Amino acid sequence: MNVRRDSQIRRHSRPALFDSDHPLDRRCDVAVRLAATVAGNWRDTRVWFHGPVQFRDEPMSTTLARVTRDVRSALGWTQRELAARVRVSQSEVSRIETGTADSIEAVDRVLGELACRWTVARPRVDARLDQRDPAHARCTAYVRARLESMGYVVHQEVEIGDGAARGWIDILAFHPLERILHVGEIKTELRDVGGVQRQLGWYERAAVRAGLRFGWRPRAVVVGLYLLLTEANDEALRLNREAMRQAFPIRAGRLVHRLRTAPTPGARQPWAIALIDPLSRRRDWARSARADGRKSPARYRSYADFMVRWRESGRRHRVP
Repeated sequence: MNVRRDSQIRRHSRPALFDSDHPLDRRCDVAVRLAATVAGNWRDTRVWFHGPVQFRDEPMSTTLARVTRDVRSALGWTQRELAARVRVSQSEVSRIETGTADSIEAVDRVLGELACRWTVARPRVDARLDQRDPAHARCTAYVRARLESMGYVVHQEVEIGDGAARGWIDILAFHPLERILHVGEIKTELRDVGGVQRQLGWYERAAVRAGLRFGWRPRAVVVGLYLLLTEANDEALRLNREAMRQAFPIRAGRLVHRLRTAPTPGARQPWAIALIDPLSRRRDWARSARADGRKSPARYRSYADFMVRWRESGRRHRVP
């Protein structure tokens, strides 16, 4: 969230910066460090209120109002004294402390005088941006079609979490007969092995609850990582061979078998990994890596090469 300090954030009819319908009053993570430090005419003490404070279940206006009141009272200042130091009216300080401030600039100046540092945490949306990539979308559609042919009910981009901890599972699929819940993560490029493991760990923990929204009652959860079949990803897997074998002990052939046959109910299942070619019509669609013994070279050198070949394929099959 970008907080702007110009007059565009003011409203002309009874301005109230933190009204419930104001964009700055969204429920979000607000971290405020409440510290009175030795500076200027301040007391020669350091005052802490609850350490770093995060309020996730109240509007930002309520948090900032409470912080302002608490720190001002601890310093022994009246609203009039604080207003004089900041060079605003006493009524402006009162509005800040009741959550009805009409100027973000005044809020910032008052908090600055009280030595309160506040930040609005922007949620991580890198995975969401990847999902809008055309190659990622093509790979997701390919995996979805293969799973549906196996009898799975498939949902894409299933949202989990809230606030700053928000994510989207690429593929969440359920087999009604075998009661297998499948979490599929699509990567066109393997850039951060550790990041992928952390992401899949979170998705696995949240998958059962997410499935309940669709009425699913799984007996087992199968997690699979699908990589675009490129030489670049083959090389990344080779360089991280040991780490990937520990994190993903199940390879392509066994992954398909696990998707067809229910594993042991209740037991946590090892993660699986496979490479995919979304332009291929092969029946054995889940491919092994070169490091696992695949003899044929990857069809594409890199993500960019796949995009070029995909466009060329589209032009060849376009109806004149």
